[in-house]
Amino acid sequence: MDASREAAEAVVSDRHAFRSDAARSRSFMDIFDAEPRQTERLRRLIVSRAPWDEQQ
Repeated sequence: MDASREAAEAVVSDRHAFRSDAARSRSFMDIFDAEPRQTERLRRLIVSRAPWDEQQ
């Protein structure tokens, strides 16, 4: 069972990896680390209740 789980993890992890040069990696990380833009859509999302909270 462990061998099949490890094999499945290896397949899945391969699909989430990508290669890039240093400049593109840094550019990606700069965008990823940046604060999100404050938009009306984001504000509504943050102040809205989650669907599972409304069931109570």
